[in-house]
Amino acid sequence: MTKPGLICVMLAGCRTPATTPVPPSPADHELHTISTPEPGGTHFQIVGNGVSIKALTAATSSFLPLLGTLDIRVDLHVPEGDFRRATGEATARCAAGCAIGLDPSLGSELPAPLPIDKLEARAVFARGVADLTTWTMVVKDVHVELTGHLELAKVLTDSVATLCLRTGKPGGLVPGSRNAAILAQAGIAVDANGMQNIKFRGPLSAIQPVEFGCDGQVRPPPPEPGPAEAEADDATSIRKLTETRFELEGSLITHVLDNPMQLTKDARLVPAVRDGKPHGYKLYAVRPSSLIARLGLENGDTLLAVNGHVLDGGESPLKAYTSLRDVKAGQTITVEIERKGAPVTLTYDVRR
Repeated sequence: MTKPGLICVMLAGCRTPATTPVPPSPADHELHTISTPEPGGTHFQIVGNGVSIKALTAATSSFLPLLGTLDIRVDLHVPEGDFRRATGEATARCAAGCAIGLDPSLGSELPAPLPIDKLEARAVFARGVADLTTWTMVVKDVHVELTGHLELAKVLTDSVATLCLRTGKPGGLVPGSRNAAILAQAGIAVDANGMQNIKFRGPLSAIQPVEFGCDGQVRPPPPEPGPAEAEADDATSIRKLTETRFELEGSLITHVLDNPMQLTKDARLVPAVRDGKPHGYKLYAVRPSSLIARLGLENGDTLLAVNGHVLDGGESPLKAYTSLRDVKAGQTITVEIERKGAPVTLTYDVRR
């Protein structure tokens, strides 16, 4: 992949083939790169009309399985190979048939594939920054917007992105509604226009979600547990045997599985990504006296597997959940985590 080809990842995630001398607007549904030497640098052009999204390698593919074709244009001037001084822009828009390829086996009531009404993106390069001025997708009146910038480094792959993903139906979240209450309990920031926010940050090749909420938004504190929750927690004690081994009552498992929203009050759980692939779920803002903390989990831990079920996206969380439902008294639960870069296994003995 040529260096400017990575820019397409910010837009729609395109893979750049070997550079070939082609006309500025080829009609062969392929992606092409033209590198032209100019005084003091290089002029890069990446062009493609009606390029199949399936044929592209996309950073976004780990989030949404996109279908259809794109028109792509990248026009950059790079002085002396230093991308901090790059100027120009990159654009992408849906050409035809864009949709989200939902998996019918998931039982969604939405049509599969789910048509995309609008998909377009634009990034502008100047003064050491690539500003993502437009990244919009509209699906059945639901908007997905990505804003932010890339702090350009001399080598493009060393650049660091700070992005905000906003999703929802603008104006559609009613204050005081059940959905608003659920989002507040989960600590997910919702802006004045009714959009849910998630902040992403990281090097261009490994952008990861880092927290709910963008642009300095203040999230409401999680509500205190109600009487029924507190009573259930008191009745299901946890005994710490070692730093990584615990003993707990089986009724605690039932309580947690029947009240999953309680865990969202104890910590923020964000999908983790490594090398462009799902890599468990990272814990943030763990409350010191919470149930999660008493189970030996700490702020910054990444959950990797539960009872041998690797949390790598897809149906893995459901399989892990089912495995906990099947645990009986006298059996053991194992949770594999990554803590400060090192693997750790937490073991829970279920009392008879």
